[in-house]
Formats: sequence, structure tokens, C-alpha cells
Amino acid sequence: MTSLSKNAIKEHPYLNTIRENFVENHSGTVAFGIIMAHGFDKAEQVIRYFDQMLLNLPHHHVDVPDILQQRAILYQEKGEHALALQDYERALEIRRQRIQENLLGISSLSGDIGRLHSTKSDFQASMKSHQLAMSTYEQLYGTEKDHITKAKVNESIGLTYYQSGNASKALEYLAHTQVAYKQLLPEKHLLQIELLGHIGAIHEEMGNLSLAEKFFRRQLNWSETVLPVDHPLIITFLESIYRIHLKMNQTLNISEIFTGHLGKLQKILEPQDALIYRVLFMAASLFESST
Repeated sequence: MTSLSKNAIKEHPYLNTIRENFVENHSGTVAFGIIMAHGFDKAEQVIRYFDQMLLNLPHHHVDVPDILQQRAILYQEKGEHALALQDYERALEIRRQRIQENLLGISSLSGDIGRLHSTKSDFQASMKSHQLAMSTYEQLYGTEKDHITKAKVNESIGLTYYQSGNASKALEYLAHTQVAYKQLLPEKHLLQIELLGHIGAIHEEMGNLSLAEKFFRRQLNWSETVLPVDHPLIITFLESIYRIHLKMNQTLNISEIFTGHLGKLQKILEPQDALIYRVLFMAASLFESST
């Protein structure tokens, strides 16, 4: 009798592929049940084994949908179609939920990575991450209808274009975002208010000072209707008005905006509060420039 070494026995490649897929798709505990049921004809014992696993595992455990699916297969082979369908549908619902959770996580992480790349001035990598976020959100929400998360990604893409020096492309994306926000958000939502400032800043950089001033003025007016008078954002928006009017050399009659806001702050804040000093400085500076 001729003996063969182990290395001399060649296995057909597809057998190795099947084995790899089996190991990849099933945990050890589920694989044990499958082998016992289909390799050793222990279907009844394996059903009880799967029953016990489902009782002991938390509902969010990674193996739960696979256990349900394998138990459904055994029910189906026994002709118990109602029980099989029940398990199949439960497994499908869990897998659908997890796909959505995974996609939301992927898109959120992609957006965070994109913003991080922007802070490092790696705008190409930033754009790639934001586009990945958009394609993932489109898998969730479709390509035809607007969704608030898709609009926010468009805003991030627009700001990335702005930071990289492509102002016209930035305005194009922010205009799309503005339309979507108007359709999807309540009037004068904070996201809309902040977007006005971004658009104003781009026009300011492009030298469209009058147009920039209109966006900054609308931003301030809207914010004063939805934010408390001492909110830091309102002070930031006042600074945008201050800055643009200095650039335009149009300080006459604008100081009343600042003196008016200063009066409101003085009614609710201590005289030494830093916000009062900031607004007082802007009001005095504008008054001096206009005389």
C-alpha cells in the first residue's frame, strides 16, 4: 500500500472557498448548530439549542438574526411554515435595522473626517469624505428628495470649496442648501441663520460688499427674533455688520443698531460684563468714523 503525504492531497479550490464563506458568515456557536443539524441529522436537538441561545442572548447580540434564520430553515424542512416565516421575518427586520444603523454611522463618521481634513487644509481628502457621506445618505434617503442631513452635507461641501478658494462653487452648493433648509426647517431656524452668515462671508471675500451686508443684516434680524439678547451668536453677527460697514466706508446712521442693542444688554447685564464692552467699542468706533 502506497502512503501519501498530507501535502500531496490537493483539495479543489471551491471547497476551500465554501469553508471560508461558512466561517465568515457564521459564528462558532451558530456553525456548531448548523453542522449538528445538517451533518449529523440532529434537527430537533438543534432547534432546542437555538431556542436556548435566543433566551440567553441579549436581543441586540450579533448572532440573533443568524440564529433566527437557521432555526427558520429547520422549521421549513419540517414543514412548519408559519414558524419558519415568523423567524425569517424577524431576522430580516433586525438586519434591515442594522444596515440603517451602519449606514448612518458611516455617513456621520465620514462627515466628521471631512471636517477634520478641512481644519488641516487637506481639502481634497475633505471633499472625498463629504462625498462619501452624501452617497451613503442617498442610499438611506434616496437621490430625488431633499433631507436635512443631505442638506447639511451640501453645506459642508460648499464650505470646503470656500476654504479651498473656489468661491463660486461654494455659493452654488450653499444655494442648494438654502433652498433645502427653507423647505425642511421652520422659519428662521438657527441652521438657516448660520447659513446666511456663510453666504455673506463668501460675498465679502469676493468683494460683493453690498450683497454681503444684506446677508449679514438678515442674519442679525432673524437671530434677534429667536435668540436671547445676550446670546454670543448675536454679538458675533453684530461684529459682521460692524466689519462690513467699515470696509464699505458706510458708518453713518449704522451706529444706532449698536446703541440700540447696547441699551437692551444694559437692562439685563452687569455694567462690567464683557459683552457690553464689546458692543460699546463697536458703537463708539462707528460713531467716531462717521464724524
